[in-house]
Amino acid sequence: MLFSVLPVSWAHPGRTDANGGHTCRTNCEKWGLRYGEYHYHNGGSSTPKSTSTPQTNKQTDPSPQQPAKPAPVIVPIIAVDKATVYIQPVQHEDYVIGQLDYGVIAQDQGSIEGWVTYHFVDGRIGYIPKTVMTTYEAITPKTITIQVEKAYVFSTPSTTGNANGSLAKQATVQALGKNGDWFYISATNAEGQTIKGFVSSTVAW
Repeated sequence: MLFSVLPVSWAHPGRTDANGGHTCRTNCEKWGLRYGEYHYHNGGSSTPKSTSTPQTNKQTDPSPQQPAKPAPVIVPIIAVDKATVYIQPVQHEDYVIGQLDYGVIAQDQGSIEGWVTYHFVDGRIGYIPKTVMTTYEAITPKTITIQVEKAYVFSTPSTTGNANGSLAKQATVQALGKNGDWFYISATNAEGQTIKGFVSSTVAW
């Protein structure tokens, strides 16, 4: 009389997937498994089921851009007492059509080398040699005070320029622009005369 002994397989609760295995979620220690361990019920090897964490590209907000600094405003002015204006870009007495006083703003409306093309308010067009011009950078007008006994006001931002006048100590003046270490100012002197020109920042602030 023959007896056949069938192998006994131990199982624990839970359905298997198409591969014949599943992930342990209940009483895992009782079956000799770790919680979350993936294993097979058909004798296959038991391996933990790996899980992948999706990676996201974290984008950082760009740092805020600083507002662009406005470009300086350069103001061209007449730098002599009387600047001759010509009807053509030629310095000849037959071509003279007018004169401009010191400090008049003369924006160049053309592109002729060595000359400023000037438009009169009455529609005429004339030409001024650039040798009688100077410039300053416009600033927010501010009041400055003369700090020396006598401060000279020059026609250009240099002591080599013509002196347009002088101002006494403690006189207050309006600074309209700068050129290097010089203020371009407009003031009234002790005699009631209007003086325009450049005063050094070493004698007025």
